[in-house]
Amino acid sequence: MTSIDDQGPRTDHLHSAERRVTMPHYAQGTTGWTKLDAYQALWDPKISLGKFYFTTFQGNRLETPYMDASNFARVVDILRNEEPVYGNASTGSVTTATEDIGEEES
Repeated sequence: MTSIDDQGPRTDHLHSAERRVTMPHYAQGTTGWTKLDAYQALWDPKISLGKFYFTTFQGNRLETPYMDASNFARVVDILRNEEPVYGNASTGSVTTATEDIGEEES
């Protein structure tokens, strides 16, 4: 049996016609998720990298590592368009709360 931790997503328990990928519900290898109330985005054109300052629901301001343009754009999109958003400043990762499939934004 294959597990996510050792060789990737688990699919061996499914018949070939119904194979699907079971992905983890969190960013692998991360801990320290906290609800975000605000953020500041910083893009530095001199080095072509950006980072964020997350403000947690507790009022703490946390700095993320620098990230490249494509990752920066993805994080900005989630921060702008989803609610609530949870962040992990040590990795610069963000996640949303559970949503129903096909749910439209209001």
